[in-house]
Formats: sequence, structure tokens, C-alpha cells
Amino acid sequence: MQRWLVVVAFVMVSGLGLAGLVHAADECCVGGQCFSESGFPYDADDICPGGDLCGCTIDGNNCEVTLTEDASTSSGDCLTLGDGVTLDMNGHTISCTDDDCGLGIKNTDSDAGGAKVVIKNGKIEGCFDGAVRATGGVNATVDGLDIDMDTGTTCAAGGVIVSLNPSWVARIGVVGIPGNVTDTQVRDAGIGMLQGGSIVDSVVRNNGIGLVAPSATLDVFGMMFLENDVHIRPFTVNTQTPDVQESAFVLAGTCNCTDIDDVCQDIEDCVVFKGSAPNFVCVPSEDGSRVCSFH
Repeated sequence: MQRWLVVVAFVMVSGLGLAGLVHAADECCVGGQCFSESGFPYDADDICPGGDLCGCTIDGNNCEVTLTEDASTSSGDCLTLGDGVTLDMNGHTISCTDDDCGLGIKNTDSDAGGAKVVIKNGKIEGCFDGAVRATGGVNATVDGLDIDMDTGTTCAAGGVIVSLNPSWVARIGVVGIPGNVTDTQVRDAGIGMLQGGSIVDSVVRNNGIGLVAPSATLDVFGMMFLENDVHIRPFTVNTQTPDVQESAFVLAGTCNCTDIDDVCQDIEDCVVFKGSAPNFVCVPSEDGSRVCSFH
């Protein structure tokens, strides 16, 4: 694993109480040891065992972690975040250097206020089972990530088990974030996103399936579906169609959308177009031409 440094800063949450200005506790915790704002900045030698990001678990309250170098793993998960952490990747990259790794970033919990999790401003690349996956919590955010699931390496069999009909295994870019995904691109994955909160100003490109829509609570705004084999697919037979505004479905390899049996459908069978601004749809055809229209 590549050694790296993190800088930990803390946001002082303030409010006026009866006695005047009150500051909430702000801290980052690793392995049961917590670090308060009085000692920052910390490097990885202070908060992660061995100074390694990969293999480290961080949680806290209004904890802010900023990467100052790239990080990598050749197997297993890299970073695990509990609740209360804002991870600013600061333009750096978390990478899988072999043909089969676990999760790039795993989020096990997230809640409101100081317990919210935010993951932003970086790149995740290589043969991860999932680039960013939430396994619990209610209020996480992903913003400004560039996810490339195959950068010239042939990935081994593996990935996230998806309970589709039938169940199958796929490498997925963004999995189950219980909040907003914004300004994020996923390419070269089995599934670009399996997301139930909202997706704004994002791109899924050159994936097997661009988006698996798990529920009617999914809102899509300003999204580009480009060069995926299939742009969108429901999660189960009872899944309601997501609301889509100001988005584009362009250059699907096979179908703009399918049902749970992977049968091609019209795009209107998979989404509900909302809003006054048009959505742009190009329908694949057997002769290679594209019939495009606004909706």
C-alpha cells in the first residue's frame, strides 16, 4: 500500500444559547481513539494505523479529513467511513492496483447534522467491486468524483451482489448512497450507479448498465447517459419509474432501457419525464442509425 498523509481540520458548529456562543464538540475517531480540534492538523501517522489510508476506519462528529497524497490497495477495501466525516479528496486518487479489490470507500453510517457523511473532490479508479458504497445511514452525499472502474486492466470476476431478477454480480461505481450524488462521472463499470436518493449534473458513460433505479424516490436532474450498453434498468418488477428532468440518453449500445428480464423497452416505460425543459433521447436501431427526439 502507498503511504499518504491526511490533514484533519474541524468545523466549529456555533449557535447562540442563553449564555452566549456555544461550540459543539468536533472530533475524528480511529480505533476508539478520538482527536479533538485542539491538536490539528494530524497526518496519517496520528490517525490511521501504520499511516495507511487503505485499511483505516474513521468516524466522528463534524470530522474533516483532507487527502494530501494518492492512496492505493491491491486487495480488500480501502477506506471505511462511519458517521460524521467529511472526506475531501482534494483532487487525489484512490486506486486498485490489482485485478480485484473490494470497495474504494465504504460508508457504514450517516445521519443529520454533525453525523452527516460527505465524500467529495477526487478520483477512484481500477478494479474495485464498488467505488463508493453505503451500507447504512440515511444522509450521505457524494460530490465531484471521477470514477473509472477499469483503466486498462482486465478485472477478475467479482463485484457487488445485486438482488436483481435474477441476482447477479457487477462492479458498480456508486452504490446505495442515501442522499445526493452530484457532479460525478462513472465509466467502464458493470453498473454505473445503483442509487435511490437523487442524481444531479452527473454522467454515466460506457457502462454495462448506466443506472439501476431502485425506487420511485429517485430524482434525476441534468444527467447524461452516454454510450452505455443499456442506459437504465429497474431494480425489481415492482419498482416505480424515477423522475427525470433536463437529461440526455445518447448512443446506447443496445437499449435505452430494459425491464427486469432485460427486454428492450421504450424510454417512457422506464422513466417519468418532468419539468418544462426538454430531455434528449436517441433511440438505438438495428441498422445503426439514431432517431433522436426531445421529450
